[in-house]
Amino acid sequence: MAKSRKEKHRCGICKSLLNGISSKGSKTQKKVSRPFSGLCVKCYERIFKLAKRYYANELREEEIELKYLPYIKSLKRVSEVF
Repeated sequence: MAKSRKEKHRCGICKSLLNGISSKGSKTQKKVSRPFSGLCVKCYERIFKLAKRYYANELREEEIELKYLPYIKSLKRVSEVF
C-alpha cells in the first residue's frame, strides 16, 4: 500500500509519529542523516542499549524482542561505538 502525500512519517517499530521530519521542501531537506532515521528516539536508544548488552555477551539472542533483532544484527561494530 502506497503512502499518501499527506500522511505523517511514523516509527518503523512502534508506529508513533516522528518529530522533525517535514514533507515540505526539497529531497535533501527531508532526508535525516542519522542511522536508523525511520525510528523514533525511544526505539533508537533502546536498540543501541540492547546492542551494547548483546555484543558484551550480557544478553542472549532469545531474550531480545523480535522487532529489535534485525536492527541489532545490522550493528556489527557496536562495541567500537561504545
